[in-house]
Amino acid sequence: AFVFMILVPGWIVVDAFVFPKSVANDLALARLSTSALFCALAIYTLAAMAKARWSKAYLSLVALLLIPTAFGLYVDSQIDNWMSMVGSMNEMQKIAFELYLQLPIIMVAGVALFPLSVLESAPLIILMAVLTAIQGVSHTPNDYLPAQSLAEAWAILIGGGAIALSTLLQLQY
Repeated sequence: AFVFMILVPGWIVVDAFVFPKSVANDLALARLSTSALFCALAIYTLAAMAKARWSKAYLSLVALLLIPTAFGLYVDSQIDNWMSMVGSMNEMQKIAFELYLQLPIIMVAGVALFPLSVLESAPLIILMAVLTAIQGVSHTPNDYLPAQSLAEAWAILIGGGAIALSTLLQLQY
């Protein structure tokens, strides 16, 4: 959480370069809010370490996945609103938008860092796949199809299976 707290605001510069000022300002506020949530999570996790319990650790991991997911959903809605007014994106904006759409895949890959059983990792992976599918089906910008988000959800499930195997190997059973 600490690393994300530092890295997330760094992309404000990229957003300012790629998107119009109104969109970039909204994204900057979202990035700062997201960074504050990561800070709160880091503080909570450090405080909870004194009374280490599986449930607290798992809740911290869920929060670590949900914070960027919520950010991604917000960004998606902001870009959707902007697209409904403008109608098209230039190439740099399309690249940035596609990178935002990859956040769930990146977050699921992060699950591989933790030694989890299948029962612990499966709900996280399924949650990310479902949220990805919902995100894509809930909107349709001119150059993005709901079928593409369903394919991304499928990729999360397939990759998540490999990740679940990786986490099992960390447990050595």
